Amino acid sequence: MTMAQFALICSVMCKTDLPAALLGPLSTGAVCIAVFFAGMLLAFLLKRRGMLLGFAQGAAFFAIILIAALLQGTMQFSALAFVKLIAFCAAGGIGGYFGILLAEKKRRKH
Repeated sequence: MTMAQFALICSVMCKTDLPAALLGPLSTGAVCIAVFFAGMLLAFLLKRRGMLLGFAQGAAFFAIILIAALLQGTMQFSALAFVKLIAFCAAGGIGGYFGILLAEKKRRKH
């Protein structure tokens, strides 16, 4: 999901002249959408602790991005990184909540 969104963002950036300042918010939004669906899928499959699992998944996505940034030589933890952490964890938690709702809906039909 994330790779498809990044491919779409790349095609838009190649066809239009977007400022470089929009790259950060666009990539953060794309990862938030991916974390939302990942949290929803995980909670739907496990059928329990949706918000906690989604929150943990958002933190894991943030850790992956933080490790990648550290490997590239960025050693500063800025306020923007904290905002990304909160956004990823919130998106995962909300996705986990919706995953539990979908699991309950499916269970009640049968």
